[in-house]
Amino acid sequence: MSLYESSKLSTEGEDILDEVNDFASKNLIASMEFIEPDLEREVRHVLEHPFHMSLPRFNIKKHLKDLQGMDRKTDAIQELAILDFIILQSMHQSELKEVTNNALQLAHSTEGDSPKADEYLRNGVTSSGVATVLVHLFFLVGHGITRESVDLVDSIPKLISCPAMILRLWDDLGSAKDENQKGYDGSYVECYLKENATSSLESARRHVRHMISNAWKELNKECLSPYPFSPTFIEASLNTSRMVQVVYSYGNDQRLLALEQLSPPCLKKVSLIKKS
Repeated sequence: MSLYESSKLSTEGEDILDEVNDFASKNLIASMEFIEPDLEREVRHVLEHPFHMSLPRFNIKKHLKDLQGMDRKTDAIQELAILDFIILQSMHQSELKEVTNNALQLAHSTEGDSPKADEYLRNGVTSSGVATVLVHLFFLVGHGITRESVDLVDSIPKLISCPAMILRLWDDLGSAKDENQKGYDGSYVECYLKENATSSLESARRHVRHMISNAWKELNKECLSPYPFSPTFIEASLNTSRMVQVVYSYGNDQRLLALEQLSPPCLKKVSLIKKS
């Protein structure tokens, strides 16, 4: 699991970490058939939500469940963590509902002939709205409005384009899977299949997932490079990409699993705290 987690910090050209990712993921998947249920759930969680690509707040519920009944000395800390989780949960539910609705209703590149896949993606990065949001954040987190800073964001650096590309591709990956999509809006998957007539839908989806992985590598490289961006803006860029993982990590019944309510034992603790 540690090898798998570390492989998610790879940048372009780090072939050894790519091999580590393949090795670790294959062995983790194979191991789930033979290990104990608790460890199997842990492995599945790591595979689906690697730490670097997840919002820490959305892993809290899992950690709280793991701590239940382990050590009474930590009860007070657990109770505070549960209260903090519930307070923020309501806010996150409201915010993510808006983000999800916007993401699922993004307008996809007009009626008529479909554009080339690369052309569609270039336009999709802009139409996703992520670039606009991050440009606003760039100035909101303290970068002054100077000629240099304006030129910097006008060039659409990777810290802005990569999160936009990740959302665009994740959204199109979901659209291709959703049977309610009638194909009128178009998607990168659709454009790719038209350009590559011999490719299957599954191979097109694998190609898109590979592109998402490459976008993360480019983003990692930018975050680790000496750049004229503040640490706050770098974190905002990372969290935007992580939020996409959360938004599209829904189950077969289309529920955002990360936003489910706490289990009854946790809620019982909260009620006892309130009474006291």
